[in-house]
Amino acid sequence: MILGYFEALEALAKSKNIINGEIETFAQELLRKAMDALKCNRTNIWVFKNNNSELSNFLSFQDITSQFTKEASLFRKDLPKYFSYLEKNEVIISNNAEEDSMHEELVSIYLNPNSIVSLIDIPLRSDGEMIGVVCFESTFKKREWKIEDQKFALSIASLISLAMESAEKIRYQEELERAVKQKEILLSEMNHRVKNNLSLIIGLINLQSNKAKSAEEQQRFRDLRHKLYSIARVQENLHGSSDLNKIELHH
Repeated sequence: MILGYFEALEALAKSKNIINGEIETFAQELLRKAMDALKCNRTNIWVFKNNNSELSNFLSFQDITSQFTKEASLFRKDLPKYFSYLEKNEVIISNNAEEDSMHEELVSIYLNPNSIVSLIDIPLRSDGEMIGVVCFESTFKKREWKIEDQKFALSIASLISLAMESAEKIRYQEELERAVKQKEILLSEMNHRVKNNLSLIIGLINLQSNKAKSAEEQQRFRDLRHKLYSIARVQENLHGSSDLNKIELHH
């Protein structure tokens, strides 16, 4: 692989956006560097949606405008052969895409409208599952993709997959943290209500005990009140404890 490719990959591999899960920022950084290194005209990242029936454009970049855009989605129902090729191949290389049978379905709806002549398509995979595709495209003139071009493109695809996995893990962790926080709030509210209900019951027992006519009846109310005090104390200790599996009964 030529020096320019190594430099681009090294810079991308060191990007903090991978670790931080800033997938869109990293995608912008990656598409720009990849296009400069490959000296192609367009770069795109697509992701599968709706049970792999749709390729949704995550981000596109082209040299003619130097702007990031979003392309219209591509659908399996319109491109069954192309979707099948993606699922069966590690990389799809075409020096003359318009005459290549693998891309015949794309000619009128994608290749010609964007003046694409040559391209490399590489499926993106995570945990063995295909999650999308990254495309490197040459416009207006034919491009002979060399072996070092292909290796670089495969390395770029690996970096994209890694960044997407990192972003997904961070998103999952954030969801877990939100769920734990919500659970803590619900438990706190529940404990507060339990405490209030016990206090209410004890208050009712105190009111009723004032009507007791015999010492034996008053003793029964005292015993009942003490039991409820014990329950309230256990509940209070559990609520303030870091370990809900045990409690110091001697308190």
